[in-house]
Amino acid sequence: MDAENLFWSRTGGLDVRQIARRFWTKVDKQGPNDCWLWIACTNKDGYGRFGIRRGYVEWAHRVAYFLSGQSVPSGLVLDHTCDVKRCVNPKHLQPSTHKHNILRGTGFSASNFRKTCCPQGHLLDGRRSNGRRYCMTCNRIEANRRRRILGVPERMPRGAYFGRVQVVSVLDC
Repeated sequence: MDAENLFWSRTGGLDVRQIARRFWTKVDKQGPNDCWLWIACTNKDGYGRFGIRRGYVEWAHRVAYFLSGQSVPSGLVLDHTCDVKRCVNPKHLQPSTHKHNILRGTGFSASNFRKTCCPQGHLLDGRRSNGRRYCMTCNRIEANRRRRILGVPERMPRGAYFGRVQVVSVLDC
C-alpha cells in the first residue's frame, strides 16, 4: 500500500472535507509563498501534530502535503526547505531521502559532514574502515610523537627486533 492510500485509510471513514476544514483552522496562512505556521499542538521538537481521528495523530506538515493533492513516494520523507518546523505550506515541503534531510539540517551530523579541515587547519584526507574521516597529517604527527616517547625510531631497520617481533620487509617474505 502506498503512503497516500495508507494515510487516507487511517482517516477512519471520516469525510476528507471535514478533516481539511478542521486542519486549516489551525494554520496561520500568510501570503502564498510565506510560511504557513501551525498554531495548534506541537511536539517537544517544535513540529506540528494533528489528530486525524481518535487514537491517530499525524505530522501537520504531512497532512497539509496530502490535502494539497500530493503524495510522498515510498522511502522518502518531507523536508522543510524553509527550515521552519511549524511551517505547513506545501510549497515549502519537498520529498527527499532521510539522509539528505538530516545533512541539510543544523544538527551534529550535518555540521560534521560539512567540515573539510581538522582543528589545526589540515585537510580531512583520510578515511577509516568505518567511514569516518580523519586528518592524515595530524595522525602522522601523533604516531611520531608516540614513537619518540616509546623510544622507537620512526623507521625500524629491517631485521631489527621490536619486543619479541622481528621487523621484516614485505619483499623478504
